[in-house]
Amino acid sequence: MLYRPLRLNGRQSTSKRLGAKLMLALVPSILANASPLHRDQAVLHHDLICHTSNPSDCYPRIFVPTEEFQIVHDDQQLPPGLYVRMNLATGMNEAKINHPEDDRDDESLKAVLVDEHSVLTVEPSEDHHDTTAADGPMVGYYNPGDNVSKKALPQADNIFTALNMLHKGDTEGNAALDAALESLEDISHDVYYGELMTSDYDTVAALMCFSLDPPSAGVSLDNYPRDQAASYVLGGALQNNPKALKEVMAKWDRLMMHTCGVGRGPLLDKVFSQPILAPTTSLGSTPDEIRRSAHRTRTVVNIYSGLLQDGRFRAAFLASGGMRHFLQILIREEPELVQAQRRVGQVVLDTFLDEDMGALRGQWPLAEPVEKSKASEVCRAKATETSEGCWDYHVERIMHRNRRHKDHWSKALSDALKRERKHGAGHEKTLKHYEDDEGIEEIQEEL
Repeated sequence: MLYRPLRLNGRQSTSKRLGAKLMLALVPSILANASPLHRDQAVLHHDLICHTSNPSDCYPRIFVPTEEFQIVHDDQQLPPGLYVRMNLATGMNEAKINHPEDDRDDESLKAVLVDEHSVLTVEPSEDHHDTTAADGPMVGYYNPGDNVSKKALPQADNIFTALNMLHKGDTEGNAALDAALESLEDISHDVYYGELMTSDYDTVAALMCFSLDPPSAGVSLDNYPRDQAASYVLGGALQNNPKALKEVMAKWDRLMMHTCGVGRGPLLDKVFSQPILAPTTSLGSTPDEIRRSAHRTRTVVNIYSGLLQDGRFRAAFLASGGMRHFLQILIREEPELVQAQRRVGQVVLDTFLDEDMGALRGQWPLAEPVEKSKASEVCRAKATETSEGCWDYHVERIMHRNRRHKDHWSKALSDALKRERKHGAGHEKTLKHYEDDEGIEEIQEEL
């Protein structure tokens, strides 16, 4: 299920004003120009995702479309040929089978009022030619040249206004900046606007700075979580959007040298060197602060999830020890981190271990797991707890803690790690430490 960033008290009125201003409560898109999928074809995918032990809570890993809009869960894969929209009232994506052959008159493209929200249907033409600039401000470059997009241009101007607000760098007490971020949240998962946003260097740089260097986002008058919102926007734009990813990677070298303010280090240091998760608990932390930190962690993981689909970024992430930051999230025990931990497990599985989900095997893990006799000492020591060889140990412990939930994500990750180890030369003997009963008993005793 898609979750909007946590809202603090007092934000609802701003949200309503913004929804009325942008008329973008629901922004549909066509993910691909392939022929529509039919239900009898889609049901061949039997792989299910289950987050609880209740079978009724399960849903297909690959979304099964019908003629009616259905909720799209954030960990589902989307086949081509779908008509997708975001429902601002629920914060969820919805999709159905797309019928490009259906004729729609101009009247059907006008905004339609539904309760306090407004709806604008925007469908990019198949003949659309991207004329956005590779870098620099976007205003003046948006000229699709087709009738449908021209109808959307007044609303697109509002988007440009929001993007320009990011470029100005006026962060202290700027309510307009908060509204700009919120407007981009509403459309970030739309593939068309995701590509549009990421085609602009200044926008991507601002979103990365706010996400990975939160102090650079400044202070909002009503404590609006700008870092969290920016993470949601950028992660949403990269999710299942190869063109948006291509836009970001085309600017990557320049982005890595970008600094997020006077005296601040380059983004290169933020992306690869700093932990994704800052400490979420301290003596003075409030429940809201803990929840915000946990939710921000999840949204930042979504950014990495999108970037890891690029081979160049993936190689740099592994070489810099990025998997240590993922493991740091998994070994924490705050209950607020459950969703972020599940997301990390899913990203690791889909990126490195599950070929059915597009993973390229053999890239990770490369180090052997720590031997059973040393695992407890090595993998619980602060200096070495996140080393690559400790993944098996920690995932096994997590799986045991959740043994009553047979469909817990750690089971799939543990099984995939074992399969990968068996395919790695010289790993078979060490792997047995995590497969025999004696190894499990030792872990149980430690718990």
